[in-house]
Parts: sequence; C-alpha cells; structure tokens
Amino acid sequence: MKLAWLALVGACGFSAQSINAGDASSADTSDGPLALDAAIPVRMVQQKQNINSGSHSTVAATFDVPQGQGDLIVVVLSWGGNMTGAVVNDNSGNTYAPLHGVIAGGGVGQASFYAENIHAASANVVSVTLSANENNIAIRMIEYAGIATSGSLDAASLATGNSTTSDSGPLVTTHAHELLVGASTNAGNADGPGSGWNQEVIYAGDILEDREVTSLGTYDATAMMPMQAWIMLIAGFRAAS
Repeated sequence: MKLAWLALVGACGFSAQSINAGDASSADTSDGPLALDAAIPVRMVQQKQNINSGSHSTVAATFDVPQGQGDLIVVVLSWGGNMTGAVVNDNSGNTYAPLHGVIAGGGVGQASFYAENIHAASANVVSVTLSANENNIAIRMIEYAGIATSGSLDAASLATGNSTTSDSGPLVTTHAHELLVGASTNAGNADGPGSGWNQEVIYAGDILEDREVTSLGTYDATAMMPMQAWIMLIAGFRAAS
C-alpha cells in the first residue's frame, strides 16, 4: 500500500508531521448522532449534504433547523479529481478557515473548512465556489454545540492511500476534552467507520464520522471500504469546558 501522511501548514501547505493549531447519492445516517458526555455536553446538532452532479464550480446546502450562537460548523468538500481552489461562505456572515489545503489524487479531491463561534441563524445557506469546474461536487456539513468559541482547533492531520482502510495518520491531542471529526473522500464507497468512531453520514460514498474524547492521547480516524484510493482527514476541536 502506498501511503502518504500529510498535515496542515498555514492555509494551503503540507508537511510530514501533524501540527497543533496553537503553534501556527443518498445519505446513510444509520448510526445516529454523537453521544453526549453527561457532565459536559458536546453534541452534534444537525448535518446536511448536497451534490451538484456533472461539471460545475459551485455547490450549496441549507441547514434545516435554526443554528445556535457560538456553535461550530465543519464543511467537507469532495469532487472527482483535480487540484483547484475553494472558497466557503454563508448567508449568516460566518468566517470559514481551512482545515487543510486542497488535495487531489487517485481520481478524488477534497478540501475541508470550519467556522467557530457562529452566529445564530434560522436558515443558514452555506455556499462553495471552486476556482474551476469539477465533476460531482459534494458538500457535507455538520454543526456541533459545546465547542470552545475561540481557538477551538487543536490540530488536524491528513493522509492519502489506496487500500481497504482509510487512515488519517496520528493526531496528538493537547486538551483532555475534545471533539474529533474524521472525513474521507473515496474513489468508490465507504462501508462504515473504524473502531471507536460514530458514523454521522455516508454521502456520495464518502464518510463523515466523529467521537468525543476525555483524555490526552494519539488518535487516528479510520473507515472501512473495498480496495480503492482515498483521502482521510482528522481534526480535533477543544470542548468549551
């Protein structure tokens, strides 16, 4: 298996090690939302997906229920194949920062963003514009409550490979209580999450998963699938308390 571990450096570059942020189709949702911690409620509020089939440069989706002040949004974009720029905006005036630069290979492309401390909104439309037309642009977006409203991103790591298990590579947490989010883009379809992870959705073949951790450690996001090319992300966000 050919495997390359990558991690975010600034907005658009990669290095061979994970970094800490403080240092620089139809949807399958059968496994349900992230479980609540009884003492400190980190929770998945809602998620939404959409795909713009064919060759396009834009895609958008609308959250179904009102969004809470101070929550976190994670947006994952997938498409079939080339390197291209991506910009994310919404109609609530939130600011989106990249979790990793655009990466493409093996016939798939991915870019991921997050917005912390979001504004309350009744019907937030999230829109994506790519710098060139791409095939079958899909958006997966998810809202969480109970996340720190400033400096929420602890670290992010990304890997690419061709195998029956996608693996983000290791992320070392620096806070005991964190939300971990994993997201893959695959040449085919994912079968389900790796051990210890909650499946939030498989959409257009690509999985979005999460877990809540309450101790320092090293974590990988993994997913099961037939042999195929994949891109896999893990990102850690600090809980509010």
